[in-house]
Amino acid sequence: MERATAAAGGDAWRFADTNIMTGNATLYRAGDGTYADRYEMRRVYPRELPDAHTNTGKFRLDAYIKDRLMFTISYDGERMYDQNGPMAAEQAEKLAASSFGFSAVRFALDEAFNLVKMPDDQVEGNATYFVQVIDPVGGTTLVGVDKRDYMLRYVGWQTPRGWHHRVYSDHYALESGFVQPGRVRLYYDGIKTTDINWTSATLNTELPDTLFSINK
Repeated sequence: MERATAAAGGDAWRFADTNIMTGNATLYRAGDGTYADRYEMRRVYPRELPDAHTNTGKFRLDAYIKDRLMFTISYDGERMYDQNGPMAAEQAEKLAASSFGFSAVRFALDEAFNLVKMPDDQVEGNATYFVQVIDPVGGTTLVGVDKRDYMLRYVGWQTPRGWHHRVYSDHYALESGFVQPGRVRLYYDGIKTTDINWTSATLNTELPDTLFSINK
């Protein structure tokens, strides 16, 4: 995990404040995919992480087909929202548990986290180390790191929707050294639900709090 952190950009990656990611995505709900030609995420990274599988920091995700909004999902540090406004607490809790987990990789080297070596395997033909990351509340996240270049290849954890995993590829480095995965694919119980292409990423831009609260 030390080598994976260094390969991802070291402190520039681990301690980034914000990230604005833009690109496109194909979303699968019943077999056929719906193409969102604008897919935008604004992320405020957490400064601490007691639980990797609940809401952390702040984020907002917007998906568009041309100029038509498909959906918005947002979290302002206290509440979750969709394009219609605040979510019900139960819905928000399930969505958070099914969506949050990547930060376990960023915090894996913290003293409060434990690491357990798991059997090696392959991801898309790439020989891969696997490590179980255990957060301070005992939650587990399975992380796959490429044996050749130590790029992140896989993150997975158990969710209310079943086993969720993500496959990362097409990595590129920003000027700061921060490495952004260009392609991210999301699966639940082995079925692909989202295929994202992040074509640009912009770090450490101040994001106003009002961006993350949606009230109608």
